Amino acid sequence: MTAHDDRIVGRAIALAIDAHAGQVIADGTRRIDRCLRVLTQVQVAGLTNQVATALRCAAVLQDTPTHASDPTLIREHITRGFDPLVLTLLDTLKRRDREAPEQYAARVAADPLALRIAHATAEDLPRSREDGPGMGYRERRALELHEDAGTEAEAIRMISNRFSLTELEAAALLRTALAASPGA
Repeated sequence: MTAHDDRIVGRAIALAIDAHAGQVIADGTRRIDRCLRVLTQVQVAGLTNQVATALRCAAVLQDTPTHASDPTLIREHITRGFDPLVLTLLDTLKRRDREAPEQYAARVAADPLALRIAHATAEDLPRSREDGPGMGYRERRALELHEDAGTEAEAIRMISNRFSLTELEAAALLRTALAASPGA
């Protein structure tokens, strides 16, 4: 990813943070933390920078059109500020009124990029009761790397290398892991 791509993903993260301010999901964690975890887990291998950037933006914004305090304004921001592919992915991932689960699953499965986000979202589900909210493999490993590192910057570099993430995504993963850790 280029610095330009990082700035675009950074704008998506900022928009998601604003849209989800104060929101908590059923497991008691902040909605934005879930969005950031999905961002760090979405697989972009084999994609062009432009498509990978759009995929990352859609991953962090996927809950935004539905759960933002002003969904219309958020949709306008996304339409004006991001690649049209982001909006297409968000539309694909949004459940329709009265849509059967099988129809939704078939629609998402028909789009290989949307399916990557769906897989990352499923990957975010806690693995066991001991993990706690948001504590999957990547979060546990990020905490271990953080403990092994001498500085936070070194931990971010280690996480970035371990999971093939940008430093921005690695920092988001570390932030999420620290927030979800038992001592937080």
